[in-house]
Amino acid sequence: MNYKTPLDYYEKAIEELRSTQEELQKELEIIKEIQAENFSLKAELKNTKQRLEELENNTEQKIQQVKDGIKNGSIVAKKAVMLRARDDKHWMEFKYLKSGKYDTFLVHTTDDTWYHSVRVGAADKLRD
Repeated sequence: MNYKTPLDYYEKAIEELRSTQEELQKELEIIKEIQAENFSLKAELKNTKQRLEELENNTEQKIQQVKDGIKNGSIVAKKAVMLRARDDKHWMEFKYLKSGKYDTFLVHTTDDTWYHSVRVGAADKLRD
């Protein structure tokens, strides 16, 4: 076309408008997809925040229960019963045996092995 008549100019303008309309329609679809994805992400974020708040509340309640248990005596922390032996891999523990025959010192290694190292005889059998 040589665009010499007004009709040629109008046809060219209509053609450009249609192509622009198609481009805008494609961009509008992309924007709608992005908005839908944004909406789903907002919903997921809201759910995640709710779960996080629930976990925080549960954690705070559990911490408070432990604190209350310690205060009222229902939870008693065990005192240290092991002593460091020759290095950080060897630990020593005193163990009172209910049989009353003897007490013992145990050596514990970090590979979860216990060794009876010293047996202490009952002192009630000694006489003056």
